[in-house]
Parts: sequence; C-alpha cells; structure tokens
Amino acid sequence: MFAMWCVYVCMYVHVCRTQEEMAHTCRGTINLASAFIDTVDATNFIITNGPSQVYHLRALNEVERQRWVTALELAKAKAIKKLESGESSSVLW
Repeated sequence: MFAMWCVYVCMYVHVCRTQEEMAHTCRGTINLASAFIDTVDATNFIITNGPSQVYHLRALNEVERQRWVTALELAKAKAIKKLESGESSSVLW
C-alpha cells in the first residue's frame, strides 16, 4: 500500500505516489466529470472512467476512505459545473 498524492487540475485528478513523482510520471489521470466513484468496503474504493480506466484504491481506515470519497465527489461536482459553464481553473489539494 502506498500514500496517494492527488492534484486536481482543470477537471482532472492526477494520481501519484509522491509529490516528487508529479514532475516525471503519475500512476494515472482521471477525468472527474465522467468518473464513477464507488465504495467497496470499509477501506477500499474504486474510481472508473470507462471500461479501460479502473483504479482500485485503499485507505488506511474507514474515516480516511470516506474523506477521499467525499473530496472526490465534491471535486467531481465542481468539474461538472465548470464543464457546463465553460470555466476552467487549477486547484491543488
């Protein structure tokens, strides 16, 4: 298991193991506007964006998992709102 570092940039979340990894490579990029976020159990959740883009993530505990899911759902709502209004901006979590 590894810690996640996520950066929200213009409706996308870039998932990396460390902040330093952002400079050269990430584990993946998720378009939040069209992503689905599902909880699996007390610590696991899945983010999907089409059949070929599936991320299985695990938090340290249920509280942390809920924080991640809530933050991602809020970011998704903002991404959809920006998409509908034609806005774009960058926000670092």
